[in-house]
Amino acid sequence: MLVRSLRRLWTRPWWQHRLALEAWMAVWVLRLALWLLPTPTLLRVVARRAERAGGRIGTLPKHLAWAVARVSRHVPHASCLTQALALQLLLARRGWSSRLHLGMGRDAAGTWQAHAWVECDGQVILGENGELGRFQPFPDLHQALSRLP
Repeated sequence: MLVRSLRRLWTRPWWQHRLALEAWMAVWVLRLALWLLPTPTLLRVVARRAERAGGRIGTLPKHLAWAVARVSRHVPHASCLTQALALQLLLARRGWSSRLHLGMGRDAAGTWQAHAWVECDGQVILGENGELGRFQPFPDLHQALSRLP
């Protein structure tokens, strides 16, 4: 199993290695930040950075989303919120504007669950779990965050 994973890793193109390393660092930084900082503060900082994005350069959003999802398996407690924030930062670095959505919904047992996902150019690029329809997004998260001190 380990040999197969290593072989698969080394057969990937160089740019995927670079993206995976960058995504791994972003996911770790955001995971630590979520442990150490108040969540509204962190959401506001990332949202402001994402709003200032412009000039689309480099990597396609779907490749960044792939890298974040891939490396998040190796970061403890890398929740959907951690992944979404990391992806937003990576997209902003490359000039892509994106929107973070947070929503609530009930599972089959009736228990409340939260979920975060990211949209870029009107397409969900991270967080589409096949059950996105059951999550009711919070109304205009960006506008609410801009009113916080």
